[in-house]
Amino acid sequence: MTRRNALASAAVGVASLSLTLQPSGGPSTRRVPSNVRKVNDRSDPFILALNDYRQAAGRLARAAKADETFQAAHRDTPDVFREPSIQLGETGFLDSHEAIDAHFDRMLQQFAERKSPPQFVALAARDRDRCHAELDAKIAHILATRDELGYAPVLTERKAAEAAEHKVLDQVMQTTPTTMRGVQHLGAFIQSILNGDLDIGEYQVELQTSLMRALERITGQPTPKVTPYFYNWDDVIS
Repeated sequence: MTRRNALASAAVGVASLSLTLQPSGGPSTRRVPSNVRKVNDRSDPFILALNDYRQAAGRLARAAKADETFQAAHRDTPDVFREPSIQLGETGFLDSHEAIDAHFDRMLQQFAERKSPPQFVALAARDRDRCHAELDAKIAHILATRDELGYAPVLTERKAAEAAEHKVLDQVMQTTPTTMRGVQHLGAFIQSILNGDLDIGEYQVELQTSLMRALERITGQPTPKVTPYFYNWDDVIS
């Protein structure tokens, strides 16, 4: 699963994530209403970034739910909700004009290398034009049908919510806590990723780096050099 698909599919769960830490032995608050889960320390930039992310994730969750509900109500027209594409051969599909041009550019390159007859080039040019026209027709049909169904604003909001969530999440990754409470929130956020089935390992690394950077600033000490779990014998000997 890609990062974007993973985050979009998990938006509802992320939106309901509690950003406050649990007291020892206390009950879970993962499903507590969001207005109860406001953080107390407003001086830490990481906590503020998480607040922004919760709002963005909530918007994406609502947009994704609205999209899902709309599509469920129009199951008789499933093709309208798929990205337009044209079939090429028995198993190939091209879903954009760029993909069409890339396909035929590769074909022409092969013709040139093999010194194929000129008529092959002419046939390729004809097929290129046909594919572009076919894709344009499918796009026009889908857009017209979406307008008739009233789907355009639903899709527009989902795409806007995805873009906003992506932007705010990137900001979270670039923000370093300045207080111990912020470090706690960062640790809890990392834990939520480790506990989730999300293919966003690169964000886990960024968050852990931010955690160590925050601890360096707060303690005034550099990150200690430790022997990795999978032992590096040079580190052990030195």
